[in-house]
Amino acid sequence: MEDEEMLVNEIARDIESKLLRASRTKVMVEWSLVVTNLMLEIPACVFDQISSVNKPLYALAAMSMSLLSCLLCLVDLLHKGRVERVLWKWSWPMPWFHYPTQRSNRFGSFPDMVGLVCALCQTIITAVNYSFIKHSHDSPIKFSVWPIMFALGLVCTLFIKRST
Repeated sequence: MEDEEMLVNEIARDIESKLLRASRTKVMVEWSLVVTNLMLEIPACVFDQISSVNKPLYALAAMSMSLLSCLLCLVDLLHKGRVERVLWKWSWPMPWFHYPTQRSNRFGSFPDMVGLVCALCQTIITAVNYSFIKHSHDSPIKFSVWPIMFALGLVCTLFIKRST
């Protein structure tokens, strides 16, 4: 009887340690993606602002960093979807990914979706800017403040989420 109890306690400790390691890994991946995104957005915004017809490489750097930031946002969403094992469902009014255990609950939080939209818009804007500069025209769009604001908002959201 005592041996069985020791075995059950050992199994419980093993499961607990594995869950703790998985939780730490999840937090590290989440933080590393958010911090990397922030570190990409700041120089991308600076390069976008200082780019001109005379300095087209800055526009190219800004576009490349925006594209990389967009890809990181997609990787983050794919990682979250894979971890939570979401399923694609054709539902009215729009097909989307859903959690497997909850019928009406769609995958993706509001900050995740806004982040994806911001990243896509910033990539499009920097590509348009680069196109204008490459064709020797001044860029009509200088719209670089919002991605930094959003990236800082994500960092603040993580701080608030982790403190509760």
